[in-house]
Amino acid sequence: MKASSPRGYDVAACSLSALCLAHCLVLPLAAAASPFLAAAAEAEWMHWALVAIALPISALALSPAHTPQGARILAGAGLLFLITAAAGFPTPSWETGLSVTGALILTAAHIHNARQTAPHPKGSAACL
Repeated sequence: MKASSPRGYDVAACSLSALCLAHCLVLPLAAAASPFLAAAAEAEWMHWALVAIALPISALALSPAHTPQGARILAGAGLLFLITAAAGFPTPSWETGLSVTGALILTAAHIHNARQTAPHPKGSAACL
């Protein structure tokens, strides 16, 4: 698989979503044990950095004409959740829930895209 292929971008996007989930769910637990990790868990720039990386990767993965419309809609919803969380809207207390939801929706979009756009041997059923 070439790194510049749409499927490669889907894999990269899923990996980035896993990093986002680790940041949202694991880092706060680890922060209780370390002041350094506590500062990293509270860094607002990290949320915007993850969004800034997720946007172009998702756009590259979902831009080809053969991309299913459902994947684009899911990705748009996931990115909207991530942007809303990074902005701290409606309140900062919603940030983790919105981030986790956005990351999971975005991952689902990229998995759906990768499965629907994967090449299938002639005469075989499409993978689901």
